[in-house]
Amino acid sequence: MNKIVEFILKNEYLLIPVLLLVLVLFLSMLEKKRKVPWLSLILTGTVLLTYILVLALPKLNIFNLPLLVFVAGYALLVLLVNFVYFLFINCIFYKRLNLVKVAANSTGNKIYAYLNSKAKLINFTEEFANLLGLKKNQKKYYEEAISRILVDSQEMELDVFIHYIRTPEERDYRIVITLGDGKTRKLDLKKRKIISSGKLLGYVLMTYGASSLDASFNMSTLYNYLNFLGEPLCYYDFKSRRYILNREMMDLLGVSDNLLDENNFLSTVVQEDLPIISGRNLTDKLQKLYYRLKTLKGNLWFEESNINFEGHQYLIVHRTDFERFKMKFYDRSALLETAHLVYERNNWLALVLIKITNLLKINQQVGKDVGEVLMTKFFLQVGKELNLKSTKIYRLEDEVFALIIDKKEGYNRLLAILNSEKNFFIKLEIPFNEIHYEIENALGIISSENAEDSRAETLLREGYEALNLAADPKYTQNYSIYLPKTNVNLDLHEMGIDLSDDFLDDILKD
Repeated sequence: MNKIVEFILKNEYLLIPVLLLVLVLFLSMLEKKRKVPWLSLILTGTVLLTYILVLALPKLNIFNLPLLVFVAGYALLVLLVNFVYFLFINCIFYKRLNLVKVAANSTGNKIYAYLNSKAKLINFTEEFANLLGLKKNQKKYYEEAISRILVDSQEMELDVFIHYIRTPEERDYRIVITLGDGKTRKLDLKKRKIISSGKLLGYVLMTYGASSLDASFNMSTLYNYLNFLGEPLCYYDFKSRRYILNREMMDLLGVSDNLLDENNFLSTVVQEDLPIISGRNLTDKLQKLYYRLKTLKGNLWFEESNINFEGHQYLIVHRTDFERFKMKFYDRSALLETAHLVYERNNWLALVLIKITNLLKINQQVGKDVGEVLMTKFFLQVGKELNLKSTKIYRLEDEVFALIIDKKEGYNRLLAILNSEKNFFIKLEIPFNEIHYEIENALGIISSENAEDSRAETLLREGYEALNLAADPKYTQNYSIYLPKTNVNLDLHEMGIDLSDDFLDDILKD
């Protein structure tokens, strides 16, 4: 026990990542779960409060033990509970997602509700909410709108009806819904199992009708599917020529209607990107576009692409961070380690430090994600121009990058480019989304024979000296090659200059 207490007190800093992980798990559950996970909320809140108490009263003891010991134990317990709860909620979320997907592919009728494998109601659909004229697809709106439901000659309230259909067998229902304003809706519904690979995923409550898929069914099932994904999405329906937004997209754009015509949607597009989207033809031809939308969180990038859903063409618009287009940049420690290995192998290397002097401006203009894409394209072009077999780039600061040249042929080619009229480092334009962006840079270059010694740290330090000179606005070029400092040793005696004490004394006497 004493060893455990001693370990906790010596490693107090480890409690912070544990608490962060507790918080991340809670937020992940909150995103996946339609209702607030109260148990996790209470546990997460109390463990954070107790940690604040530790910070406020670090010397507080309970039962002759520091409060920190109890908080650490409680934090580990909450972490375990949140982790198990997260796995449970995640499992339920993807089961429901699979239910919607399989249901969309296996039935051709309008779906009004999804039920889990125990026939418990998961949620009504937007199709059902629209049928009743509700503002939002939420239970409280159903309770406010529905006065009573007549099922199999029995009158009941909504909650009783939900319990009434909670049976394992497949059934047909003839119902009459009486709304608060006295209007009625007569429906013939059937509850059917959704089975995949021999496993019961759940049930759907749907209308009678033809089994063939029609456009309205496709729209409703696709919409329900997109709502279950939990990210801002919308799609363009060619038949109605409207954009249909899911709940997250509506919240992100700050609109109350989930249907937008073309003009209203175009009004949300950032001005600079309008030519891209307004110039394209809305056809079923395969295409992929990128543009920014004006959202409540600022200008965000979206990707538009074609999909074929049950034989119908749609344009899907979703958030993108361009992750698949970004190069992996390595850090300073990887640079030092690689430089050391290269020098041991070749007994020579050159280090090139590149500062993108207008990267901050680019990021402000098009966003950090696109800025990273432009950096990737820039360095791929650098690797191509230098005939590098592989382009491995190291990121030392936000705007400062480095690359290692391990062959003198590549180094000589770099020097030739810098001294030529076609020096692409002076002005290189990178295209993205039909717009060209000029990359402004400064280069600091050092080869190992010019360094004070062959250590990687020395090369990096002296490379920075060259880079700082090249980045100086007063410097005439955008690159600087580090040269060793010359030690000037003058023999004053040979030059006939006498600075001895006797000579100086004679001068002073005179």
